[in-house]
Amino acid sequence: MRSGLLASAVLAVGLLAAPLLAAPATAQTLSIGLRSGTDTMDPHFGSTGNSVSVLRNVYDTLVSRDEKLDPVPSLATSWKLVDDNTWEFKLRPNVKFHDGSDFTGEDVKYTIERIPNAQGPTGGVMLYMTGITRVDVLDPLTIRIVTSSPTPLLLRNLAQIFIIPKHLGKPTPEDFQSGKATIGTGPYKYVSWQPKGDIVLARNDQYWGQKQPWDKIVMKEILADQSRVAALLAGDVDLINYVPSADVEGLKKNAGVEIFQVPSVYNFMIYPEVARDQSPTVTDVDGKPLDKNPLKDVRVRKAISLAINRQAIVDRVMHGQGLPAGQLSPAGLWATSPKLTPDKFDPDAAKKLLAEAGYPNGFGITLHCTSDRLPNDGPVCTALGGMLNRIGIKTIVAATPRAVFFPASARFEYSLQMSGWGSLSGETSYILQSLVHSIDKEKRLGGSNRTMYANPKLDSLIQTATTTVDDEKRKSLLVDAMEMAIGDYATIPVVTLNAIWAGKKDKVGYAARMDEETNVLQLRKPGS
Repeated sequence: MRSGLLASAVLAVGLLAAPLLAAPATAQTLSIGLRSGTDTMDPHFGSTGNSVSVLRNVYDTLVSRDEKLDPVPSLATSWKLVDDNTWEFKLRPNVKFHDGSDFTGEDVKYTIERIPNAQGPTGGVMLYMTGITRVDVLDPLTIRIVTSSPTPLLLRNLAQIFIIPKHLGKPTPEDFQSGKATIGTGPYKYVSWQPKGDIVLARNDQYWGQKQPWDKIVMKEILADQSRVAALLAGDVDLINYVPSADVEGLKKNAGVEIFQVPSVYNFMIYPEVARDQSPTVTDVDGKPLDKNPLKDVRVRKAISLAINRQAIVDRVMHGQGLPAGQLSPAGLWATSPKLTPDKFDPDAAKKLLAEAGYPNGFGITLHCTSDRLPNDGPVCTALGGMLNRIGIKTIVAATPRAVFFPASARFEYSLQMSGWGSLSGETSYILQSLVHSIDKEKRLGGSNRTMYANPKLDSLIQTATTTVDDEKRKSLLVDAMEMAIGDYATIPVVTLNAIWAGKKDKVGYAARMDEETNVLQLRKPGS
């Protein structure tokens, strides 16, 4: 067994330094290796980053995001505030859906009215509907979106709502999987999709934007990191995402490979369930169920944070491709706090806090996490389990595929979990609304709150911030909300990730994005 591992390691090193083989695909076909493909072709069923990344190549939104995640025109060419609660949008003329039908305001109205009935187990895109009460169609190319209160984040939210044609009516999941309902206005058209396999897209020659250089895009889901690197080096794919951190330096030395890299908006974080007296996987040190949930005590949550050697995780598990995290969004993102820094590693203080909370001998728990969503999610989770064990929290690590993890998480089956989260709006309100606001389905808040944490003061801060039009006042409120959430250890940040792609230098270039999306509009041919 040890000799087999050594042989694999030697082979991997050899491949990194070896020249790229010629690609079997034609020059007009681009093949991309993805760690995670889409989970659905229905653009309103889910909002996980891996799905959105694929779907954005087929569907368009009213408003898009530039590389800094700021709003820019897309299907809407301009917008204005009519009053505090009414936005008017002028729509792009002469846009066609992939089936040849015209894009009009009726399609926007239909899309927004469909979303509440199309959400999947993770809530779909309902969070992005916050504040929207109705859409009025003034003429085919003019609409008004009416909100229940001032909604300064509407433009950023609309960048996540994909528009589909009204004539689809009530499509089924099967209609989207087969391609019957997979009709957008985006740069590429659906050809075929095999879940956990390949998605094939053909260039949309009627696309309203810049003409794309490739006739066909093939996106291959290649979960295993080394297999994805090997596919690039063997010429089976032209570009890969989520380059394994251990391979970055080796690939940089390969003359035929180019690395595209940028700091990400994603953090790995721990989510402690704080509401129930008896939490599903909490036990005493002998494995017997506890009638009291230790995670409800902020001292225990702080002890968990102090037990984490974040720098060691960055250095040893992530091979330097990341940073220790001290708040829910990466430091420097708009409305993060300049005061918050990562907790220092202090296992002795952690043990003391456990003893003060009534657990001098610790307790038992299962730490659930994803194993196939973001780079190093399984290894980081394993490292966290070891660190918790060292302070007396007997931790079983359960790394599971995202297809299992997210539905179970939505059913609140976990006591302690770890996964990656990013504020794709380019500022902190999205993540605060989603993760630490109390669960309020009527207001469409707390949609991804898996800890069941509820703090009325924090809720009030978040709600006030998200209806405050003045940028500086809103920023101040969001900073206060971030500091309150972190001070209460409602969610425990671990590390910030880097977003890393690698491609054939003579075939493709890529403008790396902090949202980690593999977006065909960011692709270019060398020299173009």
